[in-house]
Amino acid sequence: MQRVRNAEQILPTIRALLTQELISKQGLTKKDIADIIGVTPSAVTQYTAQRRGQLTETLSSRKEIRHLLSGLASRLVSNKGTTPEMRSAEIIEAAYQILIILKGSHIEHRKEAPPEMESRIRLLRGRLETELREASRSLEVANSVNDDFVKMLFREIATDSMRHADIVSHLMGKLDYDGSVIDPSMRSHLKQMEEEEERAAEEPLSRLIKTKHPAIKALLRSIDADEEKHRRMLKSLSSKL
Repeated sequence: MQRVRNAEQILPTIRALLTQELISKQGLTKKDIADIIGVTPSAVTQYTAQRRGQLTETLSSRKEIRHLLSGLASRLVSNKGTTPEMRSAEIIEAAYQILIILKGSHIEHRKEAPPEMESRIRLLRGRLETELREASRSLEVANSVNDDFVKMLFREIATDSMRHADIVSHLMGKLDYDGSVIDPSMRSHLKQMEEEEERAAEEPLSRLIKTKHPAIKALLRSIDADEEKHRRMLKSLSSKL
């Protein structure tokens, strides 16, 4: 299988698969698709005519990637009124998520690692597989429900799981890493970010916005929890400068 080393390497294949999804399931014209994914109509024609390469087969063979691209295609159609930059950002984010999924299948152990390190690697590999399974299930559920807020909730769970998988996969290759945490020149940026997070914490959305919808409640609480988590993370980094 072709090794994928960066998100840019798979962007053309993602656009080609999105084109196929938008034609077969959404029934859109090539011009509509070109507008949605940010390419020219001639590029869409090329995507529909090109032969399926090894990378296309690799991405198409993974159920979690199919769910991710199916959900992305539906969102792009629903959000046609958004700016091209926002739609492009969604496609690029999907590329990074797919890269995480592919990396999770090709983690390489270091050879002759000490026994205690091997045990940590096994633990992390198990956690990596769990996170990727959770991401796949969440994407599947998100694509099967009709309620937009329930879709958002499960997509958020999937995104969190893929981010966790990315962290775990990096840890597996750098268990003995002890490098510099952050450049001291970032102190002013960290301070500004901390102040933003403090302001957000003072206005928790879960208290300000009243709703009976359980998924909306969960999403608002998640936003508030993320703001608090970011505040703690930034404070921890700042304390090391």
